[in-house]
Amino acid sequence: MSRTGAQLLTGFSRFIGDEWLAYAAGFFDGEGSVVIQKVRPSGASVSPRYSLQVQIGNTYRPILAIFLERFGGAVYERKSQNRYGKRMQWQWQARNDTAAAFLEAVRPYLIEKADRAWLGLEFFNQKTKPAAMKLGLTESELALREGYRLAMRTLTHRGAA
Repeated sequence: MSRTGAQLLTGFSRFIGDEWLAYAAGFFDGEGSVVIQKVRPSGASVSPRYSLQVQIGNTYRPILAIFLERFGGAVYERKSQNRYGKRMQWQWQARNDTAAAFLEAVRPYLIEKADRAWLGLEFFNQKTKPAAMKLGLTESELALREGYRLAMRTLTHRGAA
């Protein structure tokens, strides 16, 4: 007999503290990603915006609802095409402060994504906000942020065949 989403949520309620964080880290290691996203300037902004983002994709929404409840962020619906046909996929996503708090919480338990979590947190912790978005970032700030973004891409693609 399969379990409903409500039964799954009830089952997970027994996991607290370190036990839950270890599970979340393992799930994230297998299904998640850490990204430093660059968005082109728009409106009054003269500099690109860089943000820390974490996400987990899965076809089973109730597990992502637990991440949403415990860590914040948002869950989005995405259609995916695979060899078996179309399946609904869900994506939990968190940015900036929420992403950094999540990475800090699970970092002691990460294996596969430990280096990416470290780099993402380093990036997030060094970011300064320009006094006004229209002033933009200095050349050195832009170079530093772009360097972090490229380093993350290298870490992400190092094992790709």
